[in-house]
Amino acid sequence: MQKKHVHSIVNPNGIKPELIRTDKRSSDGKFRIVQVSRLDHPKKGQHILLEACGMLKQRGYDNFTVDFIGGGPSLEYLKSVTEKSQLCGRVNFLGMKDQQYIYDHLCEYDLFVQPSIYEGFGLTVAEAMAAKVPVLVSSGQGPEEVIEYGQCGYVFKNGDVEDCARKIEMYLNGEEDKSFVDKAFGRVWNLYNVKITVKTYLDNYSKRQ
Repeated sequence: MQKKHVHSIVNPNGIKPELIRTDKRSSDGKFRIVQVSRLDHPKKGQHILLEACGMLKQRGYDNFTVDFIGGGPSLEYLKSVTEKSQLCGRVNFLGMKDQQYIYDHLCEYDLFVQPSIYEGFGLTVAEAMAAKVPVLVSSGQGPEEVIEYGQCGYVFKNGDVEDCARKIEMYLNGEEDKSFVDKAFGRVWNLYNVKITVKTYLDNYSKRQ
């Protein structure tokens, strides 16, 4: 049944950005890419990131690494994609890590990629933004809203390996808009900070009483 004149209020999920480190490590000369989520490639799309990186290696880019943080049923499949893409030695499956580990180490990376085919909010994207790490996400899913539809990070076409590779290549060449990092950091503090989201929730709730 279609409901008319229904006014819904959307209240974003919140994180605690003050707990997330932003200080950068000393560079070892390698460009470090990270992806944080359950290893479930039909939904999270980790194979797209791997295939894109394999494409970049074929183009002569060899000074990068990729770390996957998380566990799940696709581990063995993703290892096979890593081998097929000739990325052995460049890809690390770090397994499950607790929140404190992620908050302490996200800032050590040069790019956070969320290649999800299906994704709701994308909490880890907001966490990467709070760590002042540049972000690249797939189109048409929750993370695209988190980065304000390309205002605070870059978007590649969902499921498109070539487009994903092209956007990563832009970062490897230093051609990205570097102002996005500060914009993203401010967006998290002003919109996805749990102190703000709780207040907004309570304010909206009181208005409906």
